[in-house]
Amino acid sequence: AELCLRTVEEHGKVYRYGGDEFVVLYDGDIPDSIISRLQACPDWGDDAPCTFQQVSIGTIHCMPPHTDSADTILKRADLIMYRQKLRKQR
Repeated sequence: AELCLRTVEEHGKVYRYGGDEFVVLYDGDIPDSIISRLQACPDWGDDAPCTFQQVSIGTIHCMPPHTDSADTILKRADLIMYRQKLRKQR
């Protein structure tokens, strides 16, 4: 969470969503450079709490007024993230 926050701190907030899942709310369109930085984990040090060093990201562009519930939006982003994870495994 700390690494994500340092990456988006000027324009976003980070929330723990599950054990190893986080939600990033970014003000405006999130630049590809930020997504690439989050996926690459460049600041993940040798003293990291686990050896897992890859990130899968699902992004959803939301503009008010929101017609979907927060739960629906999170589920959509989660589905996109899992599709990306499956593509990486192939």
